[in-house]
Amino acid sequence: MRIAAIWMVLVLGTGPYVVDNALAGGEVYRWVDENGVVHFGDQPDAKAKANAEVVQIQTTPAGSAETPTADTPAAENASDSAQPSYVQTLREERAARRREAAEREKAIAGDCKRSREVVSQLEPSPRVIVRREDGTVTRLDDNERVKALDEARNFIADNCEK
Repeated sequence: MRIAAIWMVLVLGTGPYVVDNALAGGEVYRWVDENGVVHFGDQPDAKAKANAEVVQIQTTPAGSAETPTADTPAAENASDSAQPSYVQTLREERAARRREAAEREKAIAGDCKRSREVVSQLEPSPRVIVRREDGTVTRLDDNERVKALDEARNFIADNCEK
C-alpha cells in the first residue's frame, strides 16, 4: 500500500514535467483550412500539407514569469497575421448588414412621414394648389388629386406601420 502511494506521488508529481518536455521537443504544425479556420497539430493535414508551416514553441519553466518579447518568433507570427480571422470577418459582415437595414428603415420612415403629410394635405381639401418643378403654380384637378392621394395611401399601407 505504501509503495503504491509513493508510486502515485512520483507519477503524478513528475507527469506534467514529462508531458511538457515531450511537447517542447516535438514539432507543431499550423495550417488554415478552406473555411479560414486555423488548426494546430503534431502532423499536418493531408489536404493542407503543402501550406502547413512548422511553429516554433518556446517553453518556460512552470515557475518562470518570463513573457515573450518582440524579438521572439511567437510575437513575429502574431504581428504578421494582421489579417482578420474568419469570425471577425463574419462579425463585420453582420454589422454592415445591420447598418444597411437601419439606413433602409430610416429612409422608409422618412418616406412614410412625407406620405402621411401628403394624405393630410390632399384629403380634406378638394382645391389643392401646387408649385411645379419649373416654378409655376397650378391647381390640381380632381383626378390628379385622387391619384396622388391613392399613391400616398398605398405606400403607407404597404410600407408603414399603423
